[in-house]
Amino acid sequence: MTEKIYIHMIDGTDIWVPVDVERLNNNEFIIKKFDDFDPEDTSVIPQYIPGDIVTLKPRTIDNKELRTVESIVKPSDNKHKDYFEFLYRTITGDKLKDENERLKYKDIIIRTKNEIKDGKFHYPAIVNYVNGIGTE
Repeated sequence: MTEKIYIHMIDGTDIWVPVDVERLNNNEFIIKKFDDFDPEDTSVIPQYIPGDIVTLKPRTIDNKELRTVESIVKPSDNKHKDYFEFLYRTITGDKLKDENERLKYKDIIIRTKNEIKDGKFHYPAIVNYVNGIGTE
């Protein structure tokens, strides 16, 4: 059975969007396809993507209690997972913490630098951060 939860997204502002999930067990849900996820569109950056398995918690947003993600149980196997995870972390200020993380995202950093050179839209926070990271 499909249920609705809310995930955080960046679209120039902070927004919470409803997405469909399917309950796997008591408090684990898999995020299903949702309209706002387009792997080619970096103007909208979701915190979680289709295929992520998550746990939920209630959160009050604008005086409404919404079911939101508490934690990720298992990341999606979608080929764009690391890319959107890196972009989301960067734009929200969760910078890479050490050399291991830099190595994990090395190909994503190179990809993003190339996209910036080719004129693909990226938020200024991403452009500034990525241009300051070495990829050697």
